[in-house]
Amino acid sequence: MQLGLLDRMLEVEEKHWWFSARRDLLLALLRRWVPRGRRLLDVGCGTGFLLGVAREDWEVWGLDPAPEAVEFCRARGLEHVMQGTVGDLGTGKFPAADAISFFDVLEHLEDDVGALKGAAANLSSDGMVFATVPAYKWLWTAHDKSHHHYRRYTSDRLGAAFTAAGLRLVETGYFNTRLFPLAVMSRMFERLRGGAPGDNLLPVPAPVINKTLRSIFASERHRLAGPRPRPFRYGLSVVAVGRKG
Repeated sequence: MQLGLLDRMLEVEEKHWWFSARRDLLLALLRRWVPRGRRLLDVGCGTGFLLGVAREDWEVWGLDPAPEAVEFCRARGLEHVMQGTVGDLGTGKFPAADAISFFDVLEHLEDDVGALKGAAANLSSDGMVFATVPAYKWLWTAHDKSHHHYRRYTSDRLGAAFTAAGLRLVETGYFNTRLFPLAVMSRMFERLRGGAPGDNLLPVPAPVINKTLRSIFASERHRLAGPRPRPFRYGLSVVAVGRKG
């Protein structure tokens, strides 16, 4: 992760609609599948924004390559966070986990299947893997380049990675759908401008706009984890859930 990005994330996560709504969705997804009290390992845990709330439901562990990330997590009181890479999965560095999450992580890895294989080796007998990634190669922008993405995905592409890693695919689909038209127009405008990577990470909009966008995005948790859960057929993000072979 580029220098200073973690510091900027720590600054905006609590305020920005995208981060807070996304956390609501991901927690709802995990609660749908993972019973309380089980062990969750979040790969690429960043500042601990997700784990800080997830510890209310599960025994939480974290893995991140950045020493700053570990420091931020420890400052939140998260004790089981270690510096390392996906190569540490399945080596005994972590106890067997009931759930392993890759939330917007696999796109940063050259070998996504290898990372998923490591996760499969680090699962308990009935453990599950959760992943979210950015959707559609045609939505590639300077943002992807500046954040060191290797690829964008389709639902089929992410599902194939799970299967190749020996995971039994339980569910795959899309989310961040209700704001899809607005996001596509924004990306097309950026291309027309010849947009280049910038240092600013998701500036926080005016309060009314921020609240409205958060409400729209967070409402999708009812589709992902409500009484009749089902992912969307298209969206800005892809989600997959798999079980150990």
